[in-house]
Amino acid sequence: MKINAEKIQKEGKSTIKDFFQVLIMVSLFSWLIGWRSVVPTSSLEPTIQAGDHIIISKLNYGAITPATPLQLPLIHGYGLDWISLPTYRLPGFSEVEKGDIVGFFYPPEDKPVDLKTIYLKRCVATPGDTIRIKNADIYINGQLMFDDVETQHQFEVITENGLSKKKLEKLDLYHYDHNNDKVYPSGQRKFIVHISEQKAEAIRKDPHIKAVKSIVSREADFYPTTRVPKKGDIVKLTSKNRQLYLPIILKYENNNAKFVEGKVFIDGKEVKEYEVQQDYYFMMGDNRHNSLDSRFWGFVPEDHIYGKGTIVLFNLKEFDNSRMFKSL
Repeated sequence: MKINAEKIQKEGKSTIKDFFQVLIMVSLFSWLIGWRSVVPTSSLEPTIQAGDHIIISKLNYGAITPATPLQLPLIHGYGLDWISLPTYRLPGFSEVEKGDIVGFFYPPEDKPVDLKTIYLKRCVATPGDTIRIKNADIYINGQLMFDDVETQHQFEVITENGLSKKKLEKLDLYHYDHNNDKVYPSGQRKFIVHISEQKAEAIRKDPHIKAVKSIVSREADFYPTTRVPKKGDIVKLTSKNRQLYLPIILKYENNNAKFVEGKVFIDGKEVKEYEVQQDYYFMMGDNRHNSLDSRFWGFVPEDHIYGKGTIVLFNLKEFDNSRMFKSL
């Protein structure tokens, strides 16, 4: 039996060529159109659960060109920052709107923009809006907003003698451990859960539940009236607003800026007013007391917007066929 070495060599080259062609096509698809992402936390419950596989579409807002071209294909966050390029956004079908579930690069991380961790939150305020949070109610431009969105908050549940795991599963009362796995606090007379007001009202009727008390958080349930920066805004820098605008000036807008002894310097000159160079957004999780979001680290720059959350595909950790291909 003769072995045709030349034929084997050609077939091997063809296989390698086909592999790289597929890799390039899939990479282009993920860059231009969108990609599947696994949600690691419960910050958007009850809308999106930990472990959900969702589609983040780049068509809605338009894909953004890479700032770091030397990246591993299809594996986000791994690359070399030897080359840094300016970014441009391609045309999209829509703008970011209030109520959208938005994927974005986590602003505080000290990395090139497109190597930062991708976060997923709900947009609650857009450029030029004023936002205020009082007793967990969100006011945009003075009007109460998002009262139609089911949100979760912390509640203390008090029982007679503790509940069995079976009973807790029936009531759907749990918290998450450090691996974001559900833990049912069986046998505990008092425990803390993150649930919606609707669910709290329902379990208050259970004869085994003595009380369900809402927990107020000064950090999460209150936020002073603040204007979300809009491109072209001229901001007078004061000791009161300095912490809000310093990340914009020092990190997000490519200024040659420094903050020294309570003063801001750009190109070596002290500035007391600043013109905002791009639009910003205010993002929050629906799980209000278990979400690290704009209340704590500030605004999301427009050039950090990654895409729009559009569809829940499935959840392998908590499989529920009623949630498969759920539109967001």
